[in-house]
Amino acid sequence: MATGCLHKCFPLHLPPLLEIKEVIETAMKPQYKELSVEVCDCPDLTQMPWDMACGGLGGDTATFHFGGVPYLLPVPDKSKVYDMQEIINITGVKNPFVIGPGAASREQVGINSELIANLRVGEVPVNKSRASKIEAGNCKLEMYPSTKTGPIADLFVSEGTPGPVLKIHAKQRLGK
Repeated sequence: MATGCLHKCFPLHLPPLLEIKEVIETAMKPQYKELSVEVCDCPDLTQMPWDMACGGLGGDTATFHFGGVPYLLPVPDKSKVYDMQEIINITGVKNPFVIGPGAASREQVGINSELIANLRVGEVPVNKSRASKIEAGNCKLEMYPSTKTGPIADLFVSEGTPGPVLKIHAKQRLGK
């Protein structure tokens, strides 16, 4: 497993949510017959249909990209196994909530598969992550109890607290 990973941290500009709303609305409006973009309170994401490990997306945040396509092609590098909990400790976020896509660990699933990360690590861990794999020609979705990933992942980390979010409703795409 990759431990003591080399990493770089970059501070990113975080524009106000209203500014992001206006940019998204302006860019999407010509592409949809119906469009609404609004800033609202985040619903409780622990409830259906979301079933997330935390109730919100707020608090301190960070994004992570680790591993990469060179570890997947031309043949997956089976030695590239990362532990999300170890990597996320770099942020200093207390009890971090982690969501995002990646490769599941072959050690856990047995074959190349997709990871849908949805977990809280820290004092009271909750893991609702899933792995998707092809089995007998069909897609199989199963719970993924591990914090290990395969050779690539893109993760969003937050404290999982309530706060404002963007609600986007788009219907009937007009563009190509």
